[in-house]
Amino acid sequence: MGTSFTDIPIGMALALETIASPNTERISNERPIPEHDLSFIQGIKFDLFSITRDVIREMDATEVLKGASHAFLKLETVIDALEDIPDLAGTYRFINTYQAGYYKHPVEFKDGSSAKAKNELLKTTMKLVNAKVEVDDISLANVDDILVYSHHPYWMATISKLYGSIHILESHTGKILHKQDLGKKYKKSTYYDREKFPLVNALLRTLGDGELIESFATPKEIGEISTKWDLKTPETTIIGALMKANLYVK
Repeated sequence: MGTSFTDIPIGMALALETIASPNTERISNERPIPEHDLSFIQGIKFDLFSITRDVIREMDATEVLKGASHAFLKLETVIDALEDIPDLAGTYRFINTYQAGYYKHPVEFKDGSSAKAKNELLKTTMKLVNAKVEVDDISLANVDDILVYSHHPYWMATISKLYGSIHILESHTGKILHKQDLGKKYKKSTYYDREKFPLVNALLRTLGDGELIESFATPKEIGEISTKWDLKTPETTIIGALMKANLYVK
C-alpha cells in the first residue's frame, strides 16, 4: 500500500522519497530519485531539531505569531505522519542535536521579513521539544550503520570522528552521505576541493558551511594551506595549519 508525504515538510519529504517503496505517491514525477543500497542500514534516527526547523521554515507570518505551542502541534503532526509510512513504521527513533551543547549556529533563518521571529520561535519551540519528546542518546554510542536525518554540521563532525558507520540522509536531495562524503558540508570554492577534507569542527569554525556557519577565512587562504590535506588528515594537523596561518577560531 502506498502513502504520501502531505503532512511532512517538503525538504524532509524529498529526502524520504529515497527510502520509500516504489509504490509511494511521488512528490514530483520529474525528479529523479537517488538510488542507494540500503540493505546494510540497521536503523533510522530523525533529528528533532532539524524537523522543527523544517516545520518553522514553512510557516507563514500569521502562523509564526501563533507561537511555540502551534509550532509544536505541527511537529507532532509530522511525527505522526512518519508512523504512517509503511517503510518506516517501527524502524526509527529520535535524537535532538539542539541539546548537549551542539547548537552553535547564531541564526537558522536569515532571509525574509519573518526571519528574526522564526529564529526566536525555533528557540522557544525547542524548549517544548526538550521537555516533551523522548529521544535516544545524542552520542549514538554502540550503534552501527545508522541512517540519520540531520542538518547539523557540528554534530556530524563530532559523530563522524567517533564512528565511521553513521550515514546522513540529506534534506531535499535525498542523497546519503557517508563519512567520506561529509566534506560536502563545507563552503564550496574553486580554491580547494572540499570533498578531500575530513569534516572536523576546527575547520567548520574557520571555513563555514556556506549556509549557517559564517567563514572567518577567505577561500584563497584555505586553499593555500590545504594543498596536502586529504580525508585521512588528522584534525590536529588541520588545527596546526590554521594556527600557523593565524586562521584558527576557538
